[in-house]
Amino acid sequence: MTDPICTCALEERVRAALAQGGLEPELRAHAAGCSVCRDVVAVSDWMRQLRNATLEEYAAGARIPDAGVILERARSRRIPRGIDAPEILKPLRIYRRIALPAGLGAGIVVAVLNASSIKALLLSLPGLRTLISGLGSRPPGMSPASFGLFMMLAGLGLLSILVMAAATGIKQTQR
Repeated sequence: MTDPICTCALEERVRAALAQGGLEPELRAHAAGCSVCRDVVAVSDWMRQLRNATLEEYAAGARIPDAGVILERARSRRIPRGIDAPEILKPLRIYRRIALPAGLGAGIVVAVLNASSIKALLLSLPGLRTLISGLGSRPPGMSPASFGLFMMLAGLGLLSILVMAAATGIKQTQR
């Protein structure tokens, strides 16, 4: 386990006081000026508000909500007000921007460095040589114009399938 980056000597006292029900004036004044203790107070207040909302909604005698309901309610409230969310999420946003290009780049590098091994593997598959040698050759009895038209329509069909798959994927990610 690693040590936290930011610590405060009074953090444990603040946590204990919040667990007991409130802060003494001395600790309240300290928490107003200390970023670590201010975050502890903000998270504690947020959790208390969530608890109170749950207890109000499910009054005595009502069925206790499932853990999933409580989790969804907690997620919907996101980050407590006193915490600087953009600063906390900054590394995640940076990672999201570089993950796909870095992954594609690494994949291309691996494919280029291992091209001979990949080619040997593909050619070792049964029937692949026959399939590759048959591509682009015109069937007997078909005119060159008909074969060209057939290949163009087949290419357009494959392209339309790829475009539709990409458009469907984009629509699903926007929901």
